[in-house]
Amino acid sequence: ERSYKIVREPMRLEPTGEKARDAVVARWTAIGAGDEVVATGRAQDVEGGRLIVDLKGKLPPGAYRVLLALALNGNSTNAEVKVISYRVAE
Repeated sequence: ERSYKIVREPMRLEPTGEKARDAVVARWTAIGAGDEVVATGRAQDVEGGRLIVDLKGKLPPGAYRVLLALALNGNSTNAEVKVISYRVAE
């Protein structure tokens, strides 16, 4: 028989020697006009409280749909995926 107890504890720092996890990471995929995957990547740069996904120089001119999913502390389970229209000018 299993038993458990739920307790509240303060957040603790990572143990010495362990790499700290990223607080928030955006995973993205760019889909081209022919429904082909053109590029994928991840972004974790935060500026002014906003997560920056910089696509400059990563896509040739054209229209794209960018699929974007956020993971908090490495947890991407059942993540909501947003689809964003994006155009690169010639």
